[in-house]
Amino acid sequence: PVVAPPGNSGEWAADGAVSIGAWLRDHCRMTSRLASTWIKQARFLDRFPAVADAALCGVLSAGQTDLLRRAAPPKQIGRAHV
Repeated sequence: PVVAPPGNSGEWAADGAVSIGAWLRDHCRMTSRLASTWIKQARFLDRFPAVADAALCGVLSAGQTDLLRRAAPPKQIGRAHV
């Protein structure tokens, strides 16, 4: 599944949810684990637009994008690349 990057818009709060994960669990009837996976996948695809484009075009399957996400280095916030 491909979803928009979560958390930035805060639209989920308009429905009374405390987080995007809570919104997915409530509105999409997901388990916490599945909601977390979707959120991680969305953040990964936001970081790697070429992978997102390939997934949207059907070049990469959901399983392939998941494997790429797991192999990707963690996002390092606040650290400069030298």
